[in-house]
Formats: sequence, C-alpha cells, structure tokens
Amino acid sequence: MLLVSCHHCLTIVRVMPDLNAQDDLISLVGEGSEFWPDKYKCISCDQPCVGMDEAAVDNATLMKMKVRDLKPREFFAALHGLGTPDEMVCDLPTVRELLIEKKIKQVRGYTVRGTTRTCLHELELEDGTRLYFGSSPQGALVFRIARPISYTQKVLEELDR
Repeated sequence: MLLVSCHHCLTIVRVMPDLNAQDDLISLVGEGSEFWPDKYKCISCDQPCVGMDEAAVDNATLMKMKVRDLKPREFFAALHGLGTPDEMVCDLPTVRELLIEKKIKQVRGYTVRGTTRTCLHELELEDGTRLYFGSSPQGALVFRIARPISYTQKVLEELDR
C-alpha cells in the first residue's frame, strides 16, 4: 500500500491495490511511476507531496491527518486534474443547485487571441467551491466540482474521536 502525504493541509492519500489490476499501483502512481517519490501534488491543496510505504507512517500520525482512500487509477486521474470520484459527480441537478444557491466569486479563463470569444476554465463560488470546465461538441462541460476544505469540520471530527 502507498501513502502520499501533504504536510500543508494534513491530507494523506492511501492508495489501495486494485485486485483486478495489480500492476497499476506501481506503474501508475507507485515506485515505477513518474511521481515517485516526491513529484506528487496534493489532491486537496495542490502543494507538493511525498510518497512513502505505509509501514513508514505510524497510526498516531494517521489519526491526525485527513485520510483519503483511492484506487491507483482514481489517484492517477486526480493527479492529472480530473478530481476524485466524489468530485466527478457533476450532473445537472448538482450544478444547477450550486449555481443558483451560491454567488460566483471568481471567473478564470482567457479571451481567445484575435477574437471576442472567452475560454472558461473555472468558476469559484462564494463558499470556495470550484467548478472546472472542459468542452464537448454539445457545449461547456463541468467535469469536476472541488468543494473547499473545512478546517472547522476537520477539528469537530477529531473532537468526536
């Protein structure tokens, strides 16, 4: 099992081997990958992270951190900006609810040079939620919804333990 630790936001990704694809752990995100050992980016805060074997981290340290369990392919997708499985729930009711209930705080994109068109990458809402956009033949595509880290919620969860 592989652990990827972020000391900035105290997130640890525990990459669990997939029984149907044993080699994925090593080749996609483990010791045989381009990321090993220190080229990972945190899936929560985008800061640099370090990979390590699970035996290198004691249980007391794990209890202090937010642990996210992912399969190798899920983690590989997250490392490439596609988000984690919970961030990939981008159906119309979810997007509609977010855009109606929350004000848009920031729009990220650019004007296409030589045109009056805009390439939209991301909307940030008032609560820190970010909606990421791509393109499709039918129109704009929301492919990831990244909700903000709630440090208050994290402290309350630790107090409940």
